[in-house]
Amino acid sequence: MRAAGARTDDRVMRLLFRYFAVRDAAVGVVTLAASRPGGDVESCLLAQAVADTTDAGLVTAVTAAGRLPRWRGRGAVGLAAGTAAAEYAGWFALRRSR
Repeated sequence: MRAAGARTDDRVMRLLFRYFAVRDAAVGVVTLAASRPGGDVESCLLAQAVADTTDAGLVTAVTAAGRLPRWRGRGAVGLAAGTAAAEYAGWFALRRSR
């Protein structure tokens, strides 16, 4: 939270960062399980892309509300949007390769 520029006593930001941690851990476990024979890596990649798209929207909202410094919020939104775009591209490539 400190690295992002959020106040550590901000309850909303604490909940948001906990959500990010739990969601990313869950997506990671599901992705690892999907890498086994017969797993559905394609669906996991799409789920991560949707999660990163959601991150971009949530960070945009908390930045607009003044809970993150504007320059750091914009950087985080750019990072989330960029990774989501790469994940969507990977998902699309996997779908086309079938």
